[in-house]
Amino acid sequence: MKNKILPVLILAVLGFLAYGSSLQNQFVWDDSILIENNVYIKNISYLPRIFTTSIGGGAGKKISSFRPVQTLTYMVDYFFWRLKPFGYHLTNILLHVLAAAALYWLLNLLYADKRLVFLASALFVVCPLHAVVVICVSGRADSLALAGLLLAFIFYIKSLHSKKISFCFLSGFSFLLAVLSRESALILPALILLYHYTFRQRVSWGKYLPFLIIPAIYGLLRFMVLKVELPHRLLTTTMHQRLPGFLVALTEYIRLLFLPLHMHMEYGNRLFSFSDPRVLIGGLILLSVLIFILLNAKSRGVVFFSLGWFLIALLPLSNLYPLTAYMAEHWLYLPSVGFFLLLAAGLNRLAAMLFFYTYFTVKHNRHWRSNIRLYEQTLKYAPESARILTNLGIIYHSLGRHTEAVDLFKRAIAIKPEFIYPYLNLGNAYRHSGRRLEAINTYKKAIAVDPQYPESYNNLATVYNDSQEYPQAIALYKKAIALNPLYPEACNNLAGAYHALGEYSQAIKFYKRAINLNPDFAAAYNNLGTTHYFLNQGKEAVFYYQQAIKINSGYADAYYNLGTVHSAYQNHRAALSLYQKAVKIDPGHARAYHNIGTTYYNWQQYGQAIKHYRKALEISPDYRDVHYNLGLTYTRLENYKEAIAAYQ
Repeated sequence: MKNKILPVLILAVLGFLAYGSSLQNQFVWDDSILIENNVYIKNISYLPRIFTTSIGGGAGKKISSFRPVQTLTYMVDYFFWRLKPFGYHLTNILLHVLAAAALYWLLNLLYADKRLVFLASALFVVCPLHAVVVICVSGRADSLALAGLLLAFIFYIKSLHSKKISFCFLSGFSFLLAVLSRESALILPALILLYHYTFRQRVSWGKYLPFLIIPAIYGLLRFMVLKVELPHRLLTTTMHQRLPGFLVALTEYIRLLFLPLHMHMEYGNRLFSFSDPRVLIGGLILLSVLIFILLNAKSRGVVFFSLGWFLIALLPLSNLYPLTAYMAEHWLYLPSVGFFLLLAAGLNRLAAMLFFYTYFTVKHNRHWRSNIRLYEQTLKYAPESARILTNLGIIYHSLGRHTEAVDLFKRAIAIKPEFIYPYLNLGNAYRHSGRRLEAINTYKKAIAVDPQYPESYNNLATVYNDSQEYPQAIALYKKAIALNPLYPEACNNLAGAYHALGEYSQAIKFYKRAINLNPDFAAAYNNLGTTHYFLNQGKEAVFYYQQAIKINSGYADAYYNLGTVHSAYQNHRAALSLYQKAVKIDPGHARAYHNIGTTYYNWQQYGQAIKHYRKALEISPDYRDVHYNLGLTYTRLENYKEAIAAYQ
């Protein structure tokens, strides 16, 4: 038992050495869609929908992938960690280690050479090409699928040598979990046939049959029930046009496996000419591998099995059947098993290769620390990617680098006019800069690009809401919600418009709907508290403000609003403490400084009042109420010159 457990523990240590630095990373890439904005994972009542909609359903996104097991793991993570990235990254590393342990177990069943088995598994667990799968939380579909596939393979082999029906059940169940994690696991039946041929095992069709039935059931669920189909935009090219891209990808995959440099996320759906040197190299590699397999079809050694595994596992991701890109590093996760087995069989000084892989993995992890690092690094290799330009523009906009953000959005639109996201974000940049008409026109262009996209209507509504044109805003918010009933931000915004019109019952209704969709929606709790405060329902207001603070302890506005309730009920010391927390969190909170000044004024501590009024005016020089109250304070001190200046 010790001889079996110790290697697995070493694999786990290697996995954490290689990827442990990602535990401090933020959510990146598609994590916002699959986790942060996914209402399904935040409420157990949505569990049935996880198995009846696409993976983007919980965020109202149309994504042509049916991966309920992946979403289910996010629901478990959310239960323990809420929206703390650490826990999700920990799960990703553990799933990667689980896949490596399953690989070690399978290879142990196939080969007696323990050194070969361990080194192949160790190379797999530290490989830097797996960074997308391990470091990006939304990439865990690959590790889930591989772990399930390998376990299904293991239990299938055991069932061949045992009469226990439990092995057949475990094999079928593991395969089902793998397929419901990622579609590429459907290749397992072909890998099992490779096993039978390589190791000269007769096929037991009764035990093999489930591996044909499960793909049929999955196909029925995916295409007939969910109608999750391939986007039409991917069907515009022929296999002949895409074939050179597969050969380029093969060349790049081999290069990356031996020399993992210049890795990035955005290869795009490019087409290549047959005269491209990488196409010729890829063709030679493919031809050489096929010739070797044919010449060694009788000996069927470890090299034969390794190469067969690599090619078979790569086939579904070859883009011969149209995919979203001609290559992607995480698509090597399953095929790489064959490569590492081959490498372990052919090289003698693998300790150096292990160190080499681990070094590049740790180095590559730095690019995934935050979105800005990831996108700036990726843009070096994909300068014409509209998606990367848009994502980086969003980050720049959030950092106040508005001019750079606008330039990036415009570049993205010029490159890909049919891509809706740069229009939306360019509109956001215009709106936040006060360029109202440009924002409206840009959002209308987004609607023209895709009339069924709810965020365009929500964002356009917000422009009208900002200019107090509430009827127009309400109509557009309702349109956004009609297109996506699971849109908490639109519900919150619609409630705000109703509140502004004094329709408080409608406001409460939609704030509660937003909270029901997203229990972590601190802003909706805060806004709901404000509506109850306007209705003189202080107890309810306090409850909702406290809920907002419980969710987000750094929510300055919620502390300020809670302070106003305490002040209204003459609990001034509690109010002062809350205002002070607000300015500690947000030193630019002019209203909180104003209320602190007023509290000191009421206590006749005029020096402190003046100090805080002055601080409020440093932040907001045109704050009329502060000037007035400052005048009152100077009047109390009989400093009429300063009082007159303040009143003026």
